[in-house]
Amino acid sequence: MEDMGCFTEIFLKQTFFKKKSFMKSKIRKCEICGEYTLKDVCGRCGRETKNPMPPRFSPKDPYGEYRRMMKYGRNRSA
Repeated sequence: MEDMGCFTEIFLKQTFFKKKSFMKSKIRKCEICGEYTLKDVCGRCGRETKNPMPPRFSPKDPYGEYRRMMKYGRNRSA
């Protein structure tokens, strides 16, 4: 029975961390009024909400060149 207890404890810890990261990715923020919500539209002002977290960093960033082109223009991508 001790093995099942250990397995159950590990399972519960993994489930807790998955739920915690799931909610972290679902929260959204209105850029206009600063309201946090789980919806795509702000309940206070009716504008579109966005994810307030920055994207994860990866040294192998395959789309970095394209993001920089959109942000700074075609001439400053390199």
